[in-house]
Amino acid sequence: MIRWVSHFTNYDHLQWWLILAGLAVFAAGMAVNVWSDLVLVGLFEWAANLYQVRVSALEIWFSVTPHETFVI
Repeated sequence: MIRWVSHFTNYDHLQWWLILAGLAVFAAGMAVNVWSDLVLVGLFEWAANLYQVRVSALEIWFSVTPHETFVI
């Protein structure tokens, strides 16, 4: 069936314009998607610098497992 579509069908100019229009819509949608992903990553990095939880030295000391404490 795919061979029939590609070899034995006569494409007129309208069908080629529809294919090109579909490719243009796909490319525009992909560009908007990539742009919105970059905006979200930028917001995440901005928010990460806005607020950070403070960690004291005792919390770091007690969060280390015993075998990590005495590694030379």
